[in-house]
Amino acid sequence: MVSTRSIRIHHRRGITILEVITSLVLLIGVGTMVLSAFGYVERAAARDRIRLAGHEAAHRIILQFIDEPNPILAARDREDPVLVNGHEFYFWLDERVLVSETNDSGAVVGTAQDSVDIETLLTNKLKLISVRVWIDERKAGFAPKQTVASIDRIYNIMNDPENLLEVLRRETAKMRDNQ
Repeated sequence: MVSTRSIRIHHRRGITILEVITSLVLLIGVGTMVLSAFGYVERAAARDRIRLAGHEAAHRIILQFIDEPNPILAARDREDPVLVNGHEFYFWLDERVLVSETNDSGAVVGTAQDSVDIETLLTNKLKLISVRVWIDERKAGFAPKQTVASIDRIYNIMNDPENLLEVLRRETAKMRDNQ
């Protein structure tokens, strides 16, 4: 009698080449996805660092202008950058008077105007400073001359008496130049 044990075909334990190739393809796919996610996070972090430095540069420009209102600062062009955290930022600065007006429905609306008379300036007391900051080279996904940060700030000219005299001098000079 022949034993059933000896007739059985013994299967070898292990994996086939097809299983090896399939597992390698899956491993490579998952590894690529993980590495690309790390790359994206790194690029996003670099872009955020530049944007944060751009906002810091814009705040510095506004504070410097409020401390010492200087028409030369407002007329600066891209030849004179501001250096913040190793990045050179170029900027555009604009200063306007905020004039409050009442519309037909009775709501108070503020409009920014380039030049007003002294009485309107003293009545409204508010100025709007706008700063736009950009870099002049391709960095971290920013194209050259693409805006990195843009800030508008409203301030009361009556807060600082020394500043008020300078503002009045500048406004009268503007009115003389426009006539």
